[in-house]
Amino acid sequence: MGDAGRKRGMAGSVRTVVAVHTALLLAWLAGASPAAASWSEGGWINSGGSARTPSTPVFATDGTTQWRLIRGEDNGLWISRNNGPASRMNISGGSAGLTYVAPEIIAAQGHLYAFHTGTDHQVYYSFTLSGNNESQWSSWRAIPGFANTNMSPSVTITNTRGTQLGVFITRANGHVAGIQMDILAWADPLFTSGWVEEANGVFLSRPDVTSGYNPYSGRVEIMAVATGADHRVWSVFSDGTPNTGIGTVPVSSGGVAGAISGSHGPQRLGGAAAAGVSSFAPSIARGGRDDRLSITHGWEMEQEQERGITITSSAIAINTPVVWVARSSDGGHSLSDWSMTINQSVHTDTTPGIHGYRDAIFAAATLSDPTTLNGASVPSHSIVEKRL
Repeated sequence: MGDAGRKRGMAGSVRTVVAVHTALLLAWLAGASPAAASWSEGGWINSGGSARTPSTPVFATDGTTQWRLIRGEDNGLWISRNNGPASRMNISGGSAGLTYVAPEIIAAQGHLYAFHTGTDHQVYYSFTLSGNNESQWSSWRAIPGFANTNMSPSVTITNTRGTQLGVFITRANGHVAGIQMDILAWADPLFTSGWVEEANGVFLSRPDVTSGYNPYSGRVEIMAVATGADHRVWSVFSDGTPNTGIGTVPVSSGGVAGAISGSHGPQRLGGAAAAGVSSFAPSIARGGRDDRLSITHGWEMEQEQERGITITSSAIAINTPVVWVARSSDGGHSLSDWSMTINQSVHTDTTPGIHGYRDAIFAAATLSDPTTLNGASVPSHSIVEKRL
């Protein structure tokens, strides 16, 4: 997403989260209610402490530990565990080690996988060498084939065993493209095809993707949202079924390439409210408990997973960029109207991030200008979060 990307980074200098921030955040997380309940919304909190980022922070969790990957103000990549101090990923130089947009991170097969768009418009990846130890990474490697993008990548799991990832981008021609990445805990990742384009739509942002297991079909389904050329939020993929919500395409034996080629094109989401028009990319996340977010679980857990899908989008309202949200309680088949999040002293001029943690869905943003939260002054480029 140009900085319209679903994920972005944080910290230009090694950050230490002040004790009061940590205590406040832990109390806040402990009190989080299930995402499916009444959609009760919390207030914004400064969760990044002294961290600063010009982009949106991105998160990954294994159900017990949370990692945050960010683009620092030095255009390097910084990672932190459970809101602790961040360390710079000094694992490569040149185009492979720098980015102008938000990165991406995902936990899969007992490892962490990090992605970013280099300054040469290529997409790079790295993975932890020893389990999910964020201090030990492989060298940056370019995904085969020229990505030709200046926007953030987005990644999701695409098979029931959790051994395949789909990496998605928006190319210079505005078309969404994807590639399948096969991962095994004991082997280096493999790419079974080149980049495959969805040529049915033109988008101004990167696609943000999520996936889920459909117990009726027995297949994993991909859902993606992006900002269209009309500055409205669109569902990128569709199986051709009339839908008032987010379209899906199943991933079968054809993998990511087959899912993209089987799409019937995009469909517009939301109404004509101010939040329906945005210069930024939307973000999408599933709700429910984190240990139920995996697409490898059974029917009962999938029902829990389907209870909440939330989209956030930053839009201009009276010349002030604020975060808007649309929600679903039926797996994305229908969506609520766009509504502004509470406490509009928080403004952002980049894509708001969104992620599941424990029992709730959280929105995250980087401040475009200073504000006051909980009686304390918070400078611009600080990282803030709120329970949705």
